[in-house]
Amino acid sequence: RERSAAEIPLDQHLKEFLDDLSTRGRTKHHVSVTRGRIQRIFSQCKWKYPKDVSIHDFVSWRSQHKAAPKTLNEYLNAINGLLNWMIKQERIAANPLRNVDRVDIKGKQQLRRAYTDEELARLLEVAGQARLFYLTAAFTGLRRGELMALIWADVHLDEARPYLLARASTTKNSQKAVVPLHPSLVDEFSNAKTSSKQEEYVFPVGSHPDRQLARHFKAAGLEKIDATGRKLDFHSFRYTFATKLARQGVSLRLAQELMRHSDPRLTANLYTDATHLPTFDAIERLPSQQ
Repeated sequence: RERSAAEIPLDQHLKEFLDDLSTRGRTKHHVSVTRGRIQRIFSQCKWKYPKDVSIHDFVSWRSQHKAAPKTLNEYLNAINGLLNWMIKQERIAANPLRNVDRVDIKGKQQLRRAYTDEELARLLEVAGQARLFYLTAAFTGLRRGELMALIWADVHLDEARPYLLARASTTKNSQKAVVPLHPSLVDEFSNAKTSSKQEEYVFPVGSHPDRQLARHFKAAGLEKIDATGRKLDFHSFRYTFATKLARQGVSLRLAQELMRHSDPRLTANLYTDATHLPTFDAIERLPSQQ
C-alpha cells in the first residue's frame, strides 16, 4: 500500500486529509487555514511526492520564513498533522519531520490585551451582521473556531437557564462544554434565529474573519497595537471575558471553569488584563490607620 501511495502526488493526499478533517467535524475555517499552510510548504519546498519531504528542506524553509515563532509552530503542526494521518492510513512508514523541534516562543510572543468597554461599544456599533459574533465572543469566552462551529441546534434558548453547547468535536480540549448565556445575549440570539434551520451555522462568517475584523477596526477607529506594544485581535475577546469576570469579583476557581482552563494561573496571569481592574478603587476602600 505504501508503494502505491508513493506514486500519488502530495496534493491528492492533502485533499483526502482535508476531506477527513471535515468529516470529523473540524470547522471550515480550520480546514481552510490548514490547507493554506500545507500548500505553502509544498510550493516553497518544491515537494511533489511523499519521497520529496525532508527535514533539511523544511528547516531551511523555516529559517528563511519571516513569521512569528508561534506561527512557525503552527506550520509545523499542520504538516505533521498530514504526515501523521498518512502513517495511520498506511501511506507512509514514518513521518520524515518527526524529529523537527518546535521554535521556542518563551518571551517572544506579542502580548494581547482586553477590549475596554468603550472600544467594545465602538466595535459593536460598526459590526453590522458580525455584531452577535463579537458580542458572543466577549460574553462567553468561546474561541473563534468554537464559535464558527456552532449550529442552531447548539443554541438552547428555551431552558430555564439558556446556554450554548460547544460540542466535543469543536472544542480545543475535545470535551463538550455547556456555556451559560448572558441575558442580553438571549435576546440577541432570539432575534437572530427567526427561521434558521437547526443544522445551519449560527455564524456563517466565511474563510477570512481576520479581514472582516480589520475592516471593522478601521471603521471603529481602533488600533491593533497600543502605545505599550500590546495587541488587539479576535482572541482578545477571550481576554475581555476573563477580565469582565475578574472585575465582577468572580472567584478564580469559577473563572477558570468558565474559561475552560486546566490551570488557574493561565486564567489569572495571562487572560486577566490587570490594567482594567479597579486597583485605585480597591486602595481607596481600605480602612484608614488610626
